[in-house]
Amino acid sequence: MAEQYFAGYPMEEMLFEGHRAAVVHPTIRREDGLWAIYTEYFGAFPAVAQELLAEGVVLLRLDNDSRWGKDEDADRRTRFLKQVRPQYGLSEKGILIGMSCGGLNAVKFAALHPECVRVLYLDAPVMNFLSCPLGCDGADRDESTVAEFLRDLGIAESEVAAYKDQPLASLSQVVRKGIPAALLYGTADSTVPYASNGIWVEKAYREHLVPLLVQCKERCGHHPHGPDNMQHMKELVDFLLGK
Repeated sequence: MAEQYFAGYPMEEMLFEGHRAAVVHPTIRREDGLWAIYTEYFGAFPAVAQELLAEGVVLLRLDNDSRWGKDEDADRRTRFLKQVRPQYGLSEKGILIGMSCGGLNAVKFAALHPECVRVLYLDAPVMNFLSCPLGCDGADRDESTVAEFLRDLGIAESEVAAYKDQPLASLSQVVRKGIPAALLYGTADSTVPYASNGIWVEKAYREHLVPLLVQCKERCGHHPHGPDNMQHMKELVDFLLGK
């Protein structure tokens, strides 16, 4: 279970609008009440979250209905933050931890609610539905994942190319709002290939001159997420904390 990765820290678990939620408290909290939230896969590849906790950042959880970026999940996250921020003395803006499908959820949330977002951590983020999950441009395709995606979004496969709520549409709004981001990717990732996903993040941020940290992991696949060495870990955490 994900909770074991944060066993050294007090965790308050709860339900919020029928969805599993939690607040994980650092040993010594930052004075500014900075928080971070997984936008999907709470506790997955926890090294970055553990480092943030060690730096005094409060870690939040709120589960989604779907990993594919539904409006309802983004709106519920806003209501959750409106409740817990005053309750726990948290900052207005926080860090979004977006791995894989969590990346598309993070970008969508930041586009809809930029007033809540300080910085994005995007790790092999899904940015192009034709690539992931549909398997175009050399990406792997898993039929059960495709069926889940089409069911959750209520569309047919023939409609995906014209689907207006692609992550790239949200990305263009995020860069115009000037929200910094850290982008990590593996050169051997065939699940969410950089060449048809992460590259669009890098291009958009470079074009708009918005602060962007990029870490390329040579010969790394989709997993594991997170920096590939301690130097890169420090660089990433410092960036997320604005050091």
